[in-house]
Amino acid sequence: MFKLKQSYEAGRRPVRPSSRHELDVLKERKRFIHATDVDPASLSWEDALALKYYETLFREFCVVNLKHYKHGAIALRWRTETEVLAGIAQLTCASLRCRFHEPPEAEEELDPESTEPLVPTTLTEFEVPFNYMEEGEKKNSVKIEHHFQKPGA
Repeated sequence: MFKLKQSYEAGRRPVRPSSRHELDVLKERKRFIHATDVDPASLSWEDALALKYYETLFREFCVVNLKHYKHGAIALRWRTETEVLAGIAQLTCASLRCRFHEPPEAEEELDPESTEPLVPTTLTEFEVPFNYMEEGEKKNSVKIEHHFQKPGA
């Protein structure tokens, strides 16, 4: 308490205690693809937390950012719950910069069982192997599915 009072009298803010929260742990331990054949009992609590979060993601389709594709760099991420419910990247184009990425405003409720595209264009499904670098280590993933607008459509 004495140090706290001294720091205020000196006109500077007191030093905040350095504690880690779950969000900090998730940022440290994030992986695009986790190994799922690992025994959760053998993991540290940080790795177990990151694995538990990974298992809650919707990993069927990816959202793609092709902004730097000419330089050989693309960005992929798993869809959020809102995007899954809206059918984005499954019933629309997966590319963030495509005009057919966002579905048009619908007046009626979407049918969750429907496989009809929500955009007025032909979508082509690609299932591609994905190689990437994570923490300086080259990794290969299983095939990742994307839906893209057909070129020239």
